[in-house]
Amino acid sequence: MNLGAVHYYIYVAAWTVAVVFAVKISRHSSGRAERFLLIGTSMMLASSIVRCVWVVLYPWLMPKLVETRGDYTTFSLVSSAFDFGGAFIALGGIICLIYAFWHNFRNKQKPLMSD
Repeated sequence: MNLGAVHYYIYVAAWTVAVVFAVKISRHSSGRAERFLLIGTSMMLASSIVRCVWVVLYPWLMPKLVETRGDYTTFSLVSSAFDFGGAFIALGGIICLIYAFWHNFRNKQKPLMSD
């Protein structure tokens, strides 16, 4: 087990719990904010999984590259693709989460004053 990847495992577990809660909320009330909450948490989970897979594969791929005297340019391009892919998925997830919370708080009804 790669101890450097422990915090990535924690992110995957946390976003999995968030997706489960978002599914429960979406089943209770299926509004627009709930759907964006589910989409956002799912995208953040996907981003965490992509980053976790790369952190697990990196120590396995690097020695093989050194053994075969491989092309470091190709390896750095693959590394960048994983990093940018995870970052773009996370950015989409953050945008969906912000929209979900903004939409939810914007549409809150003000309590009626009783005189």
